[in-house]
Amino acid sequence: MLISYFKKGIREQRGFTLVELLFVVLFMGLVFSLIFMTLLNSSNSTRKIMGATTSEIDSRTSLYIISKDIREATNIIYANSDSINLECNIDSDDEIETVYIYLQPDDGYYRLFKSVDSNTPVLIADFVIDSSLFEYYADAATQIAVPMTTEEIESIKMVKINLSIDQSGTSSDSTMTIGTSVTLRNRI
Repeated sequence: MLISYFKKGIREQRGFTLVELLFVVLFMGLVFSLIFMTLLNSSNSTRKIMGATTSEIDSRTSLYIISKDIREATNIIYANSDSINLECNIDSDDEIETVYIYLQPDDGYYRLFKSVDSNTPVLIADFVIDSSLFEYYADAATQIAVPMTTEEIESIKMVKINLSIDQSGTSSDSTMTIGTSVTLRNRI
């Protein structure tokens, strides 16, 4: 008897009330909002991780390229905090090449270029955020201030490289700062 009563009650209902529909719409909106916020947070996290990873790869690669050239330098022609011009044998032949490594400002950040024998510059790194790339030393403890005289340039024995790269172009959570000290092999 109870079952027939419920069947009769269900058969007599022909739809949903307005309150029930509003409740379902509100509930579905809440569910979709939570799903959207989860996807948005996931996307932002992925973008930050990719930016940090790209910054680290660019920093390490750039630092390797620069330090290799400086290490092999036979003569430093010009030295400043944001550029260096040197002579070295970068391709292991018998000819000495002139290498120019420099920062170029670009819309709030810097781009790091390398030019060999005045050829077309090659972009080494993008999104460099600090213009103080190089520091120069006569020995491990004696820093040489820039600008330098010819005698001071000839006394350089070590170059400290400080490189900060951030894919957003400004200092943020994904900024990769890396540095090394390079002793010039051919000028000891």
